[in-house]
Amino acid sequence: MPRSTVRGGAFFLEEKKALKAFDLCLDLYATIGCHPTRSTEFEKDPNGYFQALDELVEANLSGPGRVVAIGECGLDYDRTHFASVAIQQKHFRGCDQCMHLTPINGTFIGSQLALAKKYHLPLFLHSRAAHDDFVQILREEGFGEDGGRAVGGRGGVVHSFTGSAQDAVDYVRARDLPL
Repeated sequence: MPRSTVRGGAFFLEEKKALKAFDLCLDLYATIGCHPTRSTEFEKDPNGYFQALDELVEANLSGPGRVVAIGECGLDYDRTHFASVAIQQKHFRGCDQCMHLTPINGTFIGSQLALAKKYHLPLFLHSRAAHDDFVQILREEGFGEDGGRAVGGRGGVVHSFTGSAQDAVDYVRARDLPL
């Protein structure tokens, strides 16, 4: 059976370099997104940053090194010295400052979750010490059941999980969001 590697995204410039390198390898794939601890990068130019992510995904949907998921995105309340809770939530949920909005079923949204809906890609999610807010945002954005298929999502995976056994049950109930 052939082996493949998926490399998770952390921030935009790193992802651009990785995608160039992945073009040379047939068994490497990428995720595109902004790690929650790097979400302050959106603050400088929310519209420009989101638009750049959107364009990077769109330009790399096929071929070697293609984008196979949106992320790493989510919430990390253990490392708020990098990005505050409010900043992380703002850019996980969606930024009302973004002029470059993604049309999803007639609604225009600027968020990484919207990119997963727009391109019908799975999510590569990060949840660390933020379970209640994390699950609430996913539910509000349509990812609370069936991996978000009703809104264009394709499930995903949650990593960096630090929650309880009961917290894990919430992901199992959402289906298609395994730990």
